[in-house]
Amino acid sequence: DCEQEENFPVNVKINPPVDNASTQSVPGNRPRPCVVERDIAPNDSSLYIYSISGPDHVQVGICGAICASDYKRGIIKRHEGTISGKCHQSAKLETTENTYASICPVMLMYRESSELTAVVEHLTSFPPDRSTDFDGYTHCVWAVEDPHSIISIRKAFLRVDFLYIADGHHRMEAAAEAQGDGVRVMAAIFPHTHMRTHSFHRCIDGIQEVIDPEDFMHKLGEHFMISDVPADCSDPSPQDPQSMTMLYNKRWFHLRPIIREDRVVATQEDPVLALDAQIIFDLVMRPLLGIDDLHVAENVTYLSSVEVHAKDLKDMHSECSPSDRLIFCTNHVSVESIMEISAGGFVMPPKVTCFEPKVPPGIFCRLYN
Repeated sequence: DCEQEENFPVNVKINPPVDNASTQSVPGNRPRPCVVERDIAPNDSSLYIYSISGPDHVQVGICGAICASDYKRGIIKRHEGTISGKCHQSAKLETTENTYASICPVMLMYRESSELTAVVEHLTSFPPDRSTDFDGYTHCVWAVEDPHSIISIRKAFLRVDFLYIADGHHRMEAAAEAQGDGVRVMAAIFPHTHMRTHSFHRCIDGIQEVIDPEDFMHKLGEHFMISDVPADCSDPSPQDPQSMTMLYNKRWFHLRPIIREDRVVATQEDPVLALDAQIIFDLVMRPLLGIDDLHVAENVTYLSSVEVHAKDLKDMHSECSPSDRLIFCTNHVSVESIMEISAGGFVMPPKVTCFEPKVPPGIFCRLYN
Protein backbone atom coordinates (compact mmCIF):
# COMPACT_ATOMS: atom_id res chain seq x y z
CA ASP A 1 0.00 0.00 0.00
CA CYS A 2 1.56 3.31 -1.09
CA GLU A 3 0.17 5.25 1.83
CA GLN A 4 1.79 2.87 4.29
CA GLU A 5 5.11 2.60 2.50
CA GLU A 6 5.73 6.34 2.83
CA ASN A 7 8.65 7.85 0.92
CA PHE A 8 10.98 5.08 -0.06
CA PRO A 9 11.43 3.02 -3.22
CA VAL A 10 9.26 -0.04 -3.52
CA ASN A 11 10.27 -3.14 -5.38
CA VAL A 12 10.02 -3.19 -9.14
CA LYS A 13 11.09 -5.46 -11.95
CA ILE A 14 12.98 -3.60 -14.68
CA ASN A 15 15.16 -4.47 -17.63
CA PRO A 16 18.58 -2.83 -17.98
CA PRO A 17 20.41 -3.45 -21.29
CA VAL A 18 23.04 -6.15 -21.54
CA ASP A 19 26.76 -5.39 -21.95
CA ASN A 20 27.75 -3.51 -25.09
CA ALA A 21 24.13 -3.05 -26.13
CA SER A 22 23.70 -1.64 -29.58
CA THR A 23 21.98 1.71 -29.97
CA GLN A 24 18.92 2.72 -31.88
CA SER A 25 18.07 6.11 -33.33
CA VAL A 26 15.00 7.93 -32.07
CA PRO A 27 13.68 10.52 -34.56
CA GLY A 28 14.68 14.00 -33.45
CA ASN A 29 16.97 12.73 -30.72
CA ARG A 30 20.51 11.43 -30.34
CA PRO A 31 20.94 7.63 -30.25
CA ARG A 32 19.72 5.93 -27.10
CA PRO A 33 20.64 2.56 -25.60
CA CYS A 34 18.39 -0.25 -26.71
CA VAL A 35 16.07 -1.84 -24.21
CA VAL A 36 16.36 -5.62 -24.35
CA GLU A 37 13.86 -8.19 -23.16
CA ARG A 38 16.03 -9.73 -20.52
CA ASP A 39 15.80 -9.43 -16.74
CA ILE A 40 18.98 -9.44 -14.70
CA ALA A 41 16.86 -9.92 -11.61
CA PRO A 42 13.78 -11.98 -12.45
CA ASN A 43 12.54 -11.70 -8.86
CA ASP A 44 9.88 -8.98 -8.53
CA SER A 45 11.24 -8.10 -5.08
CA SER A 46 14.38 -6.44 -6.42
CA LEU A 47 15.82 -2.96 -6.25
CA TYR A 48 18.80 -1.76 -8.25
CA ILE A 49 21.94 0.19 -7.51
CA TYR A 50 22.86 2.34 -10.50
CA SER A 51 26.01 4.32 -11.18
CA ILE A 52 26.95 6.84 -13.87
CA SER A 53 30.69 7.43 -14.12
CA GLY A 54 32.75 9.66 -16.40
CA PRO A 55 36.25 11.11 -16.52
CA ASP A 56 35.60 13.63 -13.74
CA HIS A 57 32.35 12.61 -12.11
CA VAL A 58 30.62 9.64 -10.47
CA GLN A 59 27.10 9.46 -9.10
CA VAL A 60 25.60 6.36 -7.52
CA GLY A 61 21.96 5.95 -6.63
CA ILE A 62 19.08 3.54 -6.21
CA CYS A 63 16.46 2.68 -8.81
CA GLY A 64 13.02 1.45 -7.87
CA ALA A 65 9.40 2.60 -7.86
CA ILE A 66 7.97 5.45 -5.82
CA CYS A 67 4.38 6.42 -5.10
CA ALA A 68 2.96 9.30 -7.10
CA SER A 69 0.79 10.16 -4.09
CA ASP A 70 3.92 11.25 -2.21
CA TYR A 71 4.23 14.08 -4.73
CA LYS A 72 0.70 15.21 -3.95
CA ARG A 73 1.44 15.03 -0.22
CA GLY A 74 4.55 17.19 -0.50
CA ILE A 75 7.06 14.47 0.36
CA ILE A 76 8.49 14.71 -3.14
CA LYS A 77 9.42 18.35 -3.73
CA ARG A 78 9.50 20.24 -7.01
CA HIS A 79 11.50 23.31 -8.02
CA GLU A 80 9.82 24.00 -11.40
CA GLY A 81 6.27 24.66 -12.44
CA THR A 82 4.58 22.47 -15.02
CA ILE A 83 2.28 23.05 -17.99
CA SER A 84 -0.86 20.90 -18.12
CA GLY A 85 -0.63 20.10 -21.83
CA LYS A 86 3.03 19.21 -21.55
CA CYS A 87 2.27 16.83 -18.68
CA HIS A 88 -0.11 14.92 -20.93
CA GLN A 89 2.43 14.91 -23.76
CA SER A 90 5.17 13.75 -21.37
CA ALA A 91 3.05 10.86 -20.15
CA LYS A 92 2.29 9.79 -23.72
CA LEU A 93 5.95 9.90 -24.71
CA GLU A 94 7.07 7.90 -21.70
CA THR A 95 4.36 5.23 -21.82
CA THR A 96 3.18 4.59 -25.36
CA GLU A 97 0.32 2.47 -26.64
CA ASN A 98 2.85 0.37 -28.52
CA THR A 99 5.16 -0.48 -25.63
CA TYR A 100 3.12 -0.16 -22.42
CA ALA A 101 6.41 0.59 -20.77
CA SER A 102 8.23 3.31 -18.88
CA ILE A 103 11.74 3.73 -20.28
CA CYS A 104 13.03 6.78 -18.42
CA PRO A 105 13.00 7.08 -14.64
CA VAL A 106 12.30 10.37 -12.95
CA MET A 107 15.58 11.56 -11.43
CA LEU A 108 15.31 12.46 -7.75
CA MET A 109 17.77 13.37 -5.03
CA TYR A 110 17.82 13.16 -1.25
CA ARG A 111 19.96 14.86 1.37
CA GLU A 112 22.89 12.49 1.74
CA SER A 113 22.39 9.80 4.37
CA SER A 114 25.38 8.03 5.93
CA GLU A 115 23.15 5.01 6.49
CA LEU A 116 22.24 4.72 2.81
CA THR A 117 25.81 5.48 1.74
CA ALA A 118 27.12 2.57 3.79
CA VAL A 119 24.61 0.14 2.25
CA VAL A 120 25.29 1.33 -1.31
CA GLU A 121 29.08 1.23 -0.86
CA HIS A 122 28.85 -2.35 0.36
CA LEU A 123 26.65 -3.47 -2.53
CA THR A 124 28.84 -1.79 -5.15
CA SER A 125 32.00 -3.41 -3.80
CA PHE A 126 31.06 -6.40 -5.99
CA PRO A 127 31.27 -6.44 -9.81
CA PRO A 128 28.15 -4.99 -11.48
CA ASP A 129 25.58 -7.30 -13.03
CA ARG A 130 25.47 -5.20 -16.18
CA SER A 131 27.45 -2.29 -17.59
CA THR A 132 27.40 -0.34 -20.83
CA ASP A 133 29.15 2.73 -22.22
CA PHE A 134 26.99 5.46 -23.66
CA ASP A 135 27.33 9.16 -24.40
CA GLY A 136 30.72 9.46 -22.68
CA TYR A 137 29.67 7.72 -19.47
CA THR A 138 29.80 4.18 -18.12
CA HIS A 139 26.48 2.97 -16.73
CA CYS A 140 26.56 0.10 -14.22
CA VAL A 141 23.71 -1.80 -12.58
CA TRP A 142 23.70 -4.04 -9.51
CA ALA A 143 20.53 -6.06 -8.81
CA VAL A 144 19.64 -6.08 -5.11
CA GLU A 145 17.78 -9.30 -4.35
CA ASP A 146 19.04 -10.02 -0.85
CA PRO A 147 16.06 -9.44 1.50
CA HIS A 148 18.30 -8.04 4.24
CA SER A 149 19.78 -5.41 1.89
CA ILE A 150 16.35 -4.48 0.53
CA ILE A 151 14.98 -4.02 4.05
CA SER A 152 18.04 -1.94 5.00
CA ILE A 153 17.50 0.38 2.02
CA ARG A 154 13.79 0.79 2.63
CA LYS A 155 14.22 1.41 6.35
CA ALA A 156 16.93 3.99 5.65
CA PHE A 157 14.54 5.86 3.35
CA LEU A 158 12.03 6.07 6.20
CA ARG A 159 14.52 8.45 7.82
CA VAL A 160 14.77 10.61 4.70
CA ASP A 161 12.45 13.59 5.16
CA PHE A 162 11.99 14.59 1.52
CA LEU A 163 12.88 13.66 -2.02
CA TYR A 164 13.62 16.43 -4.53
CA ILE A 165 12.93 16.27 -8.26
CA ALA A 166 16.08 16.88 -10.31
CA ASP A 167 14.70 15.92 -13.73
CA GLY A 168 11.22 14.80 -14.77
CA HIS A 169 8.79 17.38 -13.32
CA HIS A 170 6.22 16.82 -16.06
CA ARG A 171 6.42 13.03 -15.83
CA MET A 172 5.95 13.26 -12.07
CA GLU A 173 3.01 15.63 -12.42
CA ALA A 174 1.45 13.42 -15.09
CA ALA A 175 1.68 10.39 -12.81
CA ALA A 176 0.22 12.34 -9.91
CA GLU A 177 -2.72 13.39 -12.10
CA ALA A 178 -3.48 9.75 -12.92
CA GLN A 179 -6.43 8.12 -11.21
CA GLY A 180 -5.81 6.16 -8.02
CA ASP A 181 -3.33 6.56 -5.16
CA GLY A 182 -1.54 3.34 -6.08
CA VAL A 183 0.18 4.80 -9.15
CA ARG A 184 3.91 4.18 -8.99
CA VAL A 185 6.65 5.92 -10.89
CA MET A 186 10.04 4.48 -11.81
CA ALA A 187 12.74 6.65 -10.25
CA ALA A 188 16.50 6.85 -9.95
CA ILE A 189 17.35 8.47 -6.61
CA PHE A 190 20.79 9.94 -5.86
CA PRO A 191 22.36 11.63 -2.83
CA HIS A 192 22.52 15.39 -3.30
CA THR A 193 26.31 15.45 -2.98
CA HIS A 194 26.59 13.37 -6.16
CA MET A 195 24.56 15.79 -8.29
CA ARG A 196 25.91 18.45 -10.65
CA THR A 197 23.95 21.44 -11.93
CA HIS A 198 24.50 23.58 -15.00
CA SER A 199 22.84 26.72 -16.29
CA PHE A 200 20.63 27.45 -19.28
CA HIS A 201 21.39 30.35 -21.60
CA ARG A 202 18.41 32.45 -22.64
CA CYS A 203 18.11 33.40 -26.31
CA ILE A 204 15.51 36.04 -27.20
CA ASP A 205 14.60 36.88 -30.81
CA GLY A 206 12.67 39.76 -32.35
CA ILE A 207 14.21 42.51 -30.22
CA GLN A 208 13.96 45.16 -32.97
CA GLU A 209 10.21 44.69 -33.21
CA VAL A 210 9.85 45.78 -29.59
CA ILE A 211 12.54 48.34 -28.81
CA ASP A 212 15.21 50.46 -30.51
CA PRO A 213 18.76 49.10 -29.83
CA GLU A 214 20.03 52.39 -28.37
CA ASP A 215 16.94 52.80 -26.23
CA PHE A 216 17.33 49.22 -25.04
CA MET A 217 20.92 49.73 -23.88
CA HIS A 218 19.98 53.00 -22.17
CA LYS A 219 17.11 51.42 -20.23
CA LEU A 220 19.24 48.37 -19.43
CA GLY A 221 21.73 50.72 -17.80
CA GLU A 222 19.05 51.83 -15.35
CA HIS A 223 19.04 48.34 -13.82
CA PHE A 224 22.58 47.02 -14.43
CA MET A 225 26.15 48.19 -14.26
CA ILE A 226 27.38 47.38 -17.77
CA SER A 227 30.97 46.77 -18.89
CA ASP A 228 32.53 45.18 -21.96
CA VAL A 229 33.94 41.68 -21.88
CA PRO A 230 37.50 41.88 -23.34
CA ALA A 231 37.53 40.95 -27.03
CA ASP A 232 40.25 38.33 -26.48
CA CYS A 233 38.30 36.57 -23.71
CA SER A 234 37.94 32.89 -24.67
CA ASP A 235 35.14 32.18 -22.18
CA PRO A 236 32.62 35.01 -21.79
CA SER A 237 30.38 33.02 -19.45
CA PRO A 238 29.86 34.54 -15.97
CA GLN A 239 32.94 34.30 -13.74
CA ASP A 240 31.37 36.11 -10.80
CA PRO A 241 28.28 34.85 -8.92
CA GLN A 242 27.08 38.45 -8.61
CA SER A 243 27.03 39.10 -12.35
CA MET A 244 25.91 37.63 -15.67
CA THR A 245 26.91 38.16 -19.29
CA MET A 246 25.01 39.24 -22.39
CA LEU A 247 25.69 38.91 -26.12
CA TYR A 248 24.09 41.70 -28.12
CA ASN A 249 24.96 43.55 -31.30
CA LYS A 250 28.11 41.44 -31.78
CA ARG A 251 29.47 42.38 -28.34
CA TRP A 252 29.73 40.60 -25.00
CA PHE A 253 28.87 42.57 -21.87
CA HIS A 254 29.20 41.98 -18.14
CA LEU A 255 25.99 42.85 -16.30
CA ARG A 256 25.92 43.45 -12.55
CA PRO A 257 22.38 44.06 -11.26
CA ILE A 258 21.66 47.24 -9.35
CA ILE A 259 19.49 45.75 -6.63
CA ARG A 260 17.11 48.21 -4.98
CA GLU A 261 16.44 48.11 -1.26
CA ASP A 262 12.87 46.84 -1.68
CA ARG A 263 14.07 43.87 -3.72
CA VAL A 264 16.72 43.04 -1.10
CA VAL A 265 13.99 42.88 1.52
CA ALA A 266 11.71 40.83 -0.75
CA THR A 267 14.54 38.38 -1.51
CA GLN A 268 14.74 37.52 2.18
CA GLU A 269 11.16 36.26 1.91
CA ASP A 270 11.44 34.71 -1.57
CA PRO A 271 14.89 33.33 -2.55
CA VAL A 272 13.78 32.93 -6.18
CA LEU A 273 14.04 36.70 -6.59
CA ALA A 274 17.82 36.42 -6.19
CA LEU A 275 18.22 34.05 -9.15
CA ASP A 276 19.78 35.43 -12.34
CA ALA A 277 16.92 34.09 -14.46
CA GLN A 278 14.30 35.81 -12.29
CA ILE A 279 16.26 39.08 -12.29
CA ILE A 280 16.44 38.98 -16.11
CA PHE A 281 12.72 38.32 -16.33
CA ASP A 282 11.75 41.03 -13.83
CA LEU A 283 14.12 43.75 -15.07
CA VAL A 284 14.48 43.01 -18.79
CA MET A 285 12.07 40.53 -20.34
CA ARG A 286 8.83 41.81 -18.90
CA PRO A 287 9.33 45.61 -18.69
CA LEU A 288 11.56 46.14 -21.75
CA LEU A 289 10.62 43.30 -24.12
CA GLY A 290 6.97 42.74 -23.22
CA ILE A 291 7.34 39.05 -22.33
CA ASP A 292 4.78 38.26 -19.63
CA ASP A 293 4.69 34.45 -19.61
CA LEU A 294 7.80 32.39 -20.30
CA HIS A 295 5.73 29.23 -20.66
CA VAL A 296 4.13 30.50 -23.87
CA ALA A 297 6.76 32.94 -25.21
CA GLU A 298 7.61 31.66 -28.70
CA ASN A 299 10.61 33.96 -29.18
CA VAL A 300 12.53 32.62 -26.16
CA THR A 301 14.68 29.49 -26.42
CA TYR A 302 16.86 27.83 -23.81
CA LEU A 303 20.34 26.48 -24.45
CA SER A 304 22.04 24.13 -22.01
CA SER A 305 25.53 25.30 -21.04
CA VAL A 306 26.57 21.64 -21.16
CA GLU A 307 25.86 21.35 -24.87
CA VAL A 308 26.27 24.94 -26.09
CA HIS A 309 29.58 26.76 -25.61
CA ALA A 310 30.77 30.31 -26.26
CA LYS A 311 31.68 29.68 -29.91
CA ASP A 312 28.28 28.13 -30.56
CA LEU A 313 26.60 31.21 -29.08
CA LYS A 314 28.60 33.53 -31.33
CA ASP A 315 27.66 31.42 -34.35
CA MET A 316 23.99 31.55 -33.36
CA HIS A 317 24.21 35.30 -32.89
CA SER A 318 25.61 35.79 -36.38
CA GLU A 319 22.71 33.91 -37.97
CA CYS A 320 20.43 36.93 -37.70
CA SER A 321 20.59 40.71 -37.42
CA PRO A 322 22.97 41.45 -34.50
CA SER A 323 20.51 43.84 -32.89
CA ASP A 324 17.56 41.44 -33.24
CA ARG A 325 18.85 38.58 -31.07
CA LEU A 326 19.85 38.78 -27.44
CA ILE A 327 21.56 36.02 -25.44
CA PHE A 328 21.94 35.98 -21.66
CA CYS A 329 24.40 33.67 -19.90
CA THR A 330 23.63 33.08 -16.23
CA ASN A 331 25.26 31.39 -13.25
CA HIS A 332 24.20 27.87 -12.38
CA VAL A 333 22.10 27.38 -9.25
CA SER A 334 23.72 25.15 -6.63
CA VAL A 335 22.13 21.88 -5.54
CA GLU A 336 21.81 23.24 -1.98
CA SER A 337 19.95 26.31 -3.22
CA ILE A 338 17.57 24.17 -5.28
CA MET A 339 16.77 22.02 -2.26
CA GLU A 340 16.18 25.08 -0.06
CA ILE A 341 13.89 26.63 -2.69
CA SER A 342 11.98 23.35 -3.09
CA ALA A 343 11.65 22.80 0.66
CA GLY A 344 10.24 26.31 1.05
CA GLY A 345 7.55 25.62 -1.52
CA PHE A 346 8.94 28.15 -4.01
CA VAL A 347 9.00 27.59 -7.77
CA MET A 348 11.77 28.77 -10.08
CA PRO A 349 11.20 30.14 -13.61
CA PRO A 350 11.34 27.63 -16.49
CA LYS A 351 14.74 26.28 -17.52
CA VAL A 352 16.87 27.80 -14.79
CA THR A 353 19.09 24.80 -14.27
CA CYS A 354 19.79 21.35 -15.65
CA PHE A 355 21.31 18.31 -14.01
CA GLU A 356 24.01 16.43 -15.89
CA PRO A 357 24.57 13.60 -16.33
CA LYS A 358 21.02 12.32 -16.57
CA VAL A 359 19.69 8.78 -16.80
CA PRO A 360 19.23 8.23 -20.57
CA PRO A 361 16.01 6.57 -21.79
CA GLY A 362 16.48 2.85 -22.29
CA ILE A 363 18.89 2.07 -19.47
CA PHE A 364 15.90 0.91 -17.42
CA CYS A 365 12.51 -0.26 -18.57
CA ARG A 366 9.45 -0.95 -16.48
CA LEU A 367 6.80 -3.02 -18.27
CA TYR A 368 3.10 -2.55 -17.46
CA ASN A 369 0.38 -5.16 -17.58
